[in-house]
Amino acid sequence: MFVSSISLEQQADDAFNPLIDLISDGEDSDPLVKLTNKEDYQELVNKIKEILSDSEYEVYSLMINGINYIDIANLLGKTPKQIDNAIQRIRLKIKKII
Repeated sequence: MFVSSISLEQQADDAFNPLIDLISDGEDSDPLVKLTNKEDYQELVNKIKEILSDSEYEVYSLMINGINYIDIANLLGKTPKQIDNAIQRIRLKIKKII
């Protein structure tokens, strides 16, 4: 049986990129970075929950799940104009914290 190893720092292509750059998924492969990103994301979600009213947060939750404002209006029993106004308020509030 023949076993061989290759250094991850070895040049992998003509552009002199090390092998590690070609096989890693960037910073996200570092568990500490993943944890920090997850904590940052959770902190942002908590801030958003704090600044939005309950009805705005309900619209926001549907919106970030890819539901368009007309479908949100139908789901919540509101007019598309009411949902559009809520989305504009949501955007302004989130822009202030970002």
